[in-house]
Amino acid sequence: MAKKFLNDVAVIELKARTSDDWEHDVEAFDLGSCLDLFARCEGGMSYEAVEARFDELWRSGEIVTVDGFKKGAQA
Repeated sequence: MAKKFLNDVAVIELKARTSDDWEHDVEAFDLGSCLDLFARCEGGMSYEAVEARFDELWRSGEIVTVDGFKKGAQA
């Protein structure tokens, strides 16, 4: 299990898409950032769906793109 923490906060890693303007190819996101991105900005996922997908990725250590995050939450 590859559970990651940054400054004692649980984080997952997301890969940049070619359309993303990120500083690095892989960025760490905490739950609050994921809620901002996926529940408020990137398509209106429910908070519950974002929390469940975050937990799934955090426990597995899998690194996905923003699109992969959304697709996995819909599965």
